[in-house]
Amino acid sequence: MAYQKIKIRTKAKNDILDKNYAGKAFLIAKKLSSFFPKSPDLIVINVFEKRTKFLKAIKKKNAPNWLIGSIPSKSTSIVFFLNKEGKISKKTVQILTHEIAHLYINKNNPNLPNWIKEGLSVFLAKQIFSQTIKKESWEKIASTGIPFKQIKWHFAAEHNGYDIAGLLVFFLIKKYGKKNFIETISSFKQKTSIFEAFARPSGKTQESLLRNFFDHFVKSYD
Repeated sequence: MAYQKIKIRTKAKNDILDKNYAGKAFLIAKKLSSFFPKSPDLIVINVFEKRTKFLKAIKKKNAPNWLIGSIPSKSTSIVFFLNKEGKISKKTVQILTHEIAHLYINKNNPNLPNWIKEGLSVFLAKQIFSQTIKKESWEKIASTGIPFKQIKWHFAAEHNGYDIAGLLVFFLIKKYGKKNFIETISSFKQKTSIFEAFARPSGKTQESLLRNFFDHFVKSYD
């Protein structure tokens, strides 16, 4: 087994919640370890009941209400999680999977663009909630012709960036296969576009690759 230990901490010292998080995290890690070639050696999940303490831990004064999970930049072991209800729902498991996926991604290549880190986490957590993208959203994300180029992630997140990134990852995995996808992102260096890294070996251009994606997933609602 690639991972060695999962440690859970809660501020409420709730033993039942500890065990529930440990159990869910173990199953999530087991699944993700079959997807990635490298796995974290240790996963520490810090669970908070109060939002003020959660925000202090992630070093933010304010954050959107939907933000209940986070990891330190490029971390391969630490997860911060807010759980005010004291129970674990299906949505909680999805978000926990998303955050633990970030640890695996950083273990395999911490220097990937933010959009593919988020898109792959969304894909693995099954958080793609729409199979189509509004043309207006795509034009915000791909204003330069290349999606997410010269765009800060916080801006992308406000314009359906999570769904778009998740669909791009889904498209690349479906088109090139899981093995090729993992090999490409694991060896990727930010000297070129990640779309070029996928397209060039097959003799295509990133423009033709993105046109193929656009034709399948971007819809106009005029």
